[in-house]
Amino acid sequence: MGVQYELVNIDKKEVISFSGVDTGTKLRELAGTIVASNIITWYLLQNIGDRISFIDDMTESLILFGSLYSRNAFATYQDVTFQTIDQLVEADVLRRVGTKWIDEEEGLSYEVLQNIWDPALPDNK
Repeated sequence: MGVQYELVNIDKKEVISFSGVDTGTKLRELAGTIVASNIITWYLLQNIGDRISFIDDMTESLILFGSLYSRNAFATYQDVTFQTIDQLVEADVLRRVGTKWIDEEEGLSYEVLQNIWDPALPDNK
């Protein structure tokens, strides 16, 4: 299945999980998806100076910023993925374009987002 990542902010006890967003959570997906890059960059710029790192779902003990953390230490962090997306939509960087259903019976879906700011993209000219 592969290693999955999420972004954690130790100082604010927040996480960007990308859960419910059609970006993926693996290394290539996060680095190669424009929307994931938008979310990550926006969050980092809004939280300059905070202790922020990516963590993976395979490592049980992590050393971050000189301290040892159990993976479970981040389970109570507030997921601010959609708050960050709301900010990007308000700033006219992203647009909500629909829902991609994975399993309607289970209610599993992803929000589909589109970058609308980048003038280098053909659809944004």
